[in-house]
Amino acid sequence: MTNLHNHSPEMLADELGQLSAQIKDLQAREKAIKAELKARKIKAAHGRHFAVTVAESIRQSLDSKAVRETMGQDWFDDHSKLSEVVTIRTTALAA
Repeated sequence: MTNLHNHSPEMLADELGQLSAQIKDLQAREKAIKAELKARKIKAAHGRHFAVTVAESIRQSLDSKAVRETMGQDWFDDHSKLSEVVTIRTTALAA
């Protein structure tokens, strides 16, 4: 991996944008392949380099809106964890 310390902010922005676009394309392809495996109801597949297994499960998640309504916002706040988040957005500029 290249040392990024010497790259200008402009170079970092362009490289990040290019990588983000490539990742978006790859994720779309990944999603399409996963959808095809699900549509065919394939449980396992073995290629020359990788094996894939498909498992179904049930996920349980907390309905935070219902908790707020039932317990109140103060209770919800007292039982919530806060963490700092840094968000970096990449936007393509017009040519």
